[in-house]
Amino acid sequence: MIHFYSNVINFLKAKKISDEEIKKISFRKYGDNDTKVAALGELVNKDADVDLLLGVGGNIDTTGAVATIEKIENLTIGEKKGRVAARLTNKEMVIALCDFLKTENGAKMFNSDYTFNESDLKGETSVEPTEPTKPIEIDETTLNVTDVKDTSKKYSLVIGWYGKSATSGCNESTMKHFYANAMRYLSVSGAKNDDLKNISFRKYGDDKTGVSALGELVNEDADVDLMLGCGVNITTTGNIATKERLDNVTINGVAKRVIARLSENTFAISLLNYLKTEEGIKLLDVDYIYTNAK
Repeated sequence: MIHFYSNVINFLKAKKISDEEIKKISFRKYGDNDTKVAALGELVNKDADVDLLLGVGGNIDTTGAVATIEKIENLTIGEKKGRVAARLTNKEMVIALCDFLKTENGAKMFNSDYTFNESDLKGETSVEPTEPTKPIEIDETTLNVTDVKDTSKKYSLVIGWYGKSATSGCNESTMKHFYANAMRYLSVSGAKNDDLKNISFRKYGDDKTGVSALGELVNEDADVDLMLGCGVNITTTGNIATKERLDNVTINGVAKRVIARLSENTFAISLLNYLKTEEGIKLLDVDYIYTNAK
């Protein structure tokens, strides 16, 4: 990895990436010889800022539950064949590096006897501006945010919200806007059209529903992946088991709300990881439309 890191730095310099940006690179080891794929995924998702993940197998997004945008397969790293480099973000320099790794010379970056040379770019000397992938276009007024579980359907993602609006900050208008932004984000983060069509967005309870009763409704469905608008007592009073929580969220002017992940659903993990960022939390802002702009 030290040799590969050195090659990457030389590659980025050849692409005219500034020294200041190169100094900000963080190169990390996740796990050890005893770490399984699922545990590896937990470590990567906990940090929630990895752009490129090396040495994994093709099951990194299934068993590992790491949301990938692109996978470069059949790489030889060290003496291990059939390894994968998984791109997790749309950062320009990461895209450029992945594009090079797909080439004959790029695949040699992992070889201890290969040292990157600018001539290997075959005349390219700088990162060409690329247009980011555009999210799908959505008319949010047509979205259904009060869906009801249909046992005959197989959902790609289930998002629930607390219907006690004065407490949760969630109402149909706010949730339609968030739903649209979430779909825009997912559309450029690995979700396919069929995945987007099979999202279920549900309202649980109303203005008279307490947290305990809310928990009963959510647990009865038993398939919610992401829950919005609860308080920190979602587990103690609501008896809703959570995998991960994002606390102190403001929804529609109501502070100290919680977004809770209840499952290991890949899209739920990806969405919550993005919501943890300064840019991602804007998905809940009624004046913000996600565009995937650089």
